[in-house]
Amino acid sequence: MSASSKRWIRTLVVLAVFALSLTAHAQDGPDMEVTGDTILVGASMPLSGSGAVFGIYSKGVQAYFNYINDNGGVHGKQLKLKLYDDADDPSRTMRNVRRLVENDNVFAVGFIVGTAHNLGVRSYLNNRNIPHVLANSGHDEFGNPVSSKKYPWTTVFLPSYALESSVAARYLIEHKPKCKVAILRQNDDQGKSLLEGFQKAIEGTDIEIVAIQVFGLGDPSVLGAVQVLAQSGADVFLNYSSGTYTTQAISKMAELDWRPLTFLISWNVALSTLEPAGLHNAKGFMAAAYLKTPTDPMWNDDEGMKWYRQTVEKYLPGTDPNQQGVAYGFTEAEIFVTALKKAEKLTRSALITSLRNLKDEEMTLLVPGITVSTDESQDQYWVINSLALRRFDGEGWKDTGDVYTW
Repeated sequence: MSASSKRWIRTLVVLAVFALSLTAHAQDGPDMEVTGDTILVGASMPLSGSGAVFGIYSKGVQAYFNYINDNGGVHGKQLKLKLYDDADDPSRTMRNVRRLVENDNVFAVGFIVGTAHNLGVRSYLNNRNIPHVLANSGHDEFGNPVSSKKYPWTTVFLPSYALESSVAARYLIEHKPKCKVAILRQNDDQGKSLLEGFQKAIEGTDIEIVAIQVFGLGDPSVLGAVQVLAQSGADVFLNYSSGTYTTQAISKMAELDWRPLTFLISWNVALSTLEPAGLHNAKGFMAAAYLKTPTDPMWNDDEGMKWYRQTVEKYLPGTDPNQQGVAYGFTEAEIFVTALKKAEKLTRSALITSLRNLKDEEMTLLVPGITVSTDESQDQYWVINSLALRRFDGEGWKDTGDVYTW
C-alpha cells in the first residue's frame, strides 16, 4: 500500500471518529442543573470589525449582571458572562459557541447578534439541549410556531421584522390609504423580511409601492439610491437603513427638498444617528418603538431611565449609558434574569420553559404599555410582541398613543 493511500485511510478514520463524537454529543443532551456558586452564561458578539457597534450590547448585559450579583445573585448564585469576539463573522460565531459549550461548559448561550450568526448555531445548540437565549434577530425564522417547535431551545429578543413593517402599513391604511411608497432596504434577510412584511400588510389596499432601492452593507453610500427614490413620485418613504446610511439618506433628502412621510426602523432612532444630518431635517419622521432611547429628552424624568443610568454608572464604570446598545443589552439581561428567577429550578429545561411562558413582565426600559409576554400554549414565542408608534418633533420622539400588537 502506498504512503498516500495510508494517509488517506488515516484521514477517513479520523473523520469517522469525529463524526461519531458529534453524534454522541448530540444524543447526550443532559439537563444541566447549576450546583455550584456560579451560573456561567456564554456569548459571542462583534467586539471588533465593522459590526463592533453591536458589541456594546455586552456592556449592558455585564452591568445588569454585576447589579444582580451585588444584590444576592439569582437564588444565591452569581452570574458570570463568558464572552468571545466574533468580529461579526458567522463562522467565528460558530467556533466561539463550540468553545463555550465544549471547553467552558456554559449553562446557556445568549445575546448573539445577527440573523446569520444565530441561524448558524441554532441546530448545534438545540441538538445538545443547550438554551440559545434571546437571539438578536427579528427574522420570522425564529419566532414562528413551526420553527419554535422544531428548535425548542431557541428564544429571540427582537420583535418580528414583519411586525415592525406592518406597523407602518397599519398606520398608512388608516391615515393615508391611497399613498405611494418608496422603500430603501438592505440586501440581506433583515431587509427582505421588512419588505415582505409590509407587502403582506398592504395586500388588498390601495397603497402602492412605486420604487424600491437595495443596497449592500459594504456600499460606500446610499446617496444615489435616495436620488432615484425621490424621483419616484412617492409621498411615503420607508427608510429601512441603519447607522451612517440613515444619516446619509436624511442629508440627501434635505438637499433634494424631498419631504415624504418617512418611517425609520426601531433600532435606528438614536439622536446620534439623526444629529449629523440635522435634527430639523428629521421633523415629522415616524418610527415604531419598544425600548426607551437614553438620549431622548422625553425620558429625562422617567424613573426607570434614571435608575438605569445610575446602575450602569455604578456597576460598570466608564460605560456610557447613553449608548442605545447598552440599553439593549441591559434589557436582554433583565429578561434573562427574570426568567431564571421564575424557573422552577436552575436547570436548562426549566430556564427555557420559563422564557416561553412569561406573562406581562415589565422591564425597566420598555416603553410604557409594552411588556414581555410569551405563551407557548398559544404559539406566542416572540418575547416582544407589541410596538408603540412615535413621531419626531425636531428635538425628540413623542408618543402618538398608538400601540400595535402582533
